[in-house]
Amino acid sequence: MEGVLRERLAKLNTSQQSIELTGDWCVFHRADARRVAEVWEDVFSKSDQPKRLAMVYLANQIVQTSRKKGPEFLQEFFKVLPRALRHMLAKSDEKTKAAVNKVIRVWDERKVFGSSGSKTFHELVHEAELAPSPAAAAAKPAARPTAAAAAPQGGASPAAAAAALSPLIVQLDATLAAAAAAAQTSGALRAAVAAAVPAALAPGAAPQAVAAAQQAAQALHTALQQEALSRQAAATQLRKLLGEQEAAASAASAQMQACSQQLAALDGQLAAAQRAQQAQLVQQQVAQQAQQVQQAPVAAYQQQAVGWAAAPAAPYEQPPLPPAAQPAAEPAGPLQQQPAEPAAAPQPPAAPVDAASEAAALAAALAQNQDSAQTLLQALMALPQDQQQGLQDDLAGLLQPATGGEAATPAPALASGGGSPDFGIGMDLEGDDLYDPEDL
Repeated sequence: MEGVLRERLAKLNTSQQSIELTGDWCVFHRADARRVAEVWEDVFSKSDQPKRLAMVYLANQIVQTSRKKGPEFLQEFFKVLPRALRHMLAKSDEKTKAAVNKVIRVWDERKVFGSSGSKTFHELVHEAELAPSPAAAAAKPAARPTAAAAAPQGGASPAAAAAALSPLIVQLDATLAAAAAAAQTSGALRAAVAAAVPAALAPGAAPQAVAAAQQAAQALHTALQQEALSRQAAATQLRKLLGEQEAAASAASAQMQACSQQLAALDGQLAAAQRAQQAQLVQQQVAQQAQQVQQAPVAAYQQQAVGWAAAPAAPYEQPPLPPAAQPAAEPAGPLQQQPAEPAAAPQPPAAPVDAASEAAALAAALAQNQDSAQTLLQALMALPQDQQQGLQDDLAGLLQPATGGEAATPAPALASGGGSPDFGIGMDLEGDDLYDPEDL
């Protein structure tokens, strides 16, 4: 079983036919769900990104079509899918991420893995959104601009550069700068006070030394007070900035949910529009085929009529007289009887009148006419409706190829052997329709 599964996974692609046939084969082997999930993860880890997307589609097909039969595949694939998707999303482009997010959204809407499973997959999506894309990771990350660094090199005013930043960020930058300056001042005064205060507090200290120590301590107190105020202001601004970011994050989450609903609606609308377009194309094809079938007898009718008009008229041959009309034999004897008056010649029996004979007669009569085909068609169209239908049937029988010797093509036999359906073994699974995880 494992060898066949690996062969199928090697030929897997994102077409609807490939995903459905391989998924049905896996669901048929539901008893080996654990081994199927293990082989799936092994092949997934060794595949490129396009093949991994087909593998995700296959996992979706398996878990959704098998959950009504049992929880085996749900349990086994939930063990391997988080690891596989985390590794895939970390290295995917935006198009692949959107396709995977669509699958996860379908799982969430249909509660395929339950609430806890949906939470796990949403965390994976959130991690992938926070992580830089492969293209961005290759570039050097830019540092957060400050009010001083935001000033353009061309001599523009700092106010114009700072206007591009958030007001709270500009205010916080200034407050942090003031707190740093106050801390530097207090640090210098702290060293002077540490040297002057012990000597001033010693017994017998001179008043000048005590006054100098007092002045240094007062300056340190003022510097520390300024530093504390600056740091408290910075903390307040940070809390405001944090609240602003939290509110913005909540608004973005709400918009993301609304956008997800819009995406689901658009996906459904697109699928319905595609189905309607396909149905319209099928109707147009059926109408064209019906029109061709209706026009085929008319074309054959016209072609046969032209042939009749071009054929030379056959001379009329009078049929032989019936036996009753033959002259009677003379009787034997001496007397000669008077000859009987000749009987009137009987008329030839009238041929049965049908559409074919009338058409032949008209063709012979109009053979010498320059516009014989046109005149013949007008004459044929003047025939009664039942005779037109009979002539049309006769023409169709003449034009149809003989089918008596053709042998019927036998129906293909079902695959046998192995104890399980083939599910497309040996078939070309390169379909035109791409797999859609919402079509289940």
